[in-house]
Amino acid sequence: MSIGYEVEREAKERFDAIAERLGISSAVFFEQVVAHIDLNGEGVPTWWERPEELPINPD
Repeated sequence: MSIGYEVEREAKERFDAIAERLGISSAVFFEQVVAHIDLNGEGVPTWWERPEELPINPD
């Protein structure tokens, strides 16, 4: 299946280079990265920093 989205060239080249050093395809590397992401209780990666929410002023 094609993923169907665009990424920055530098990120793709880095990703592909890592896969090449591992001796696997970028597709296999992608699948393994997704399979090994640690998620918190909300299903969000543990390393993902959410921006602080702005307080809502009811006025």
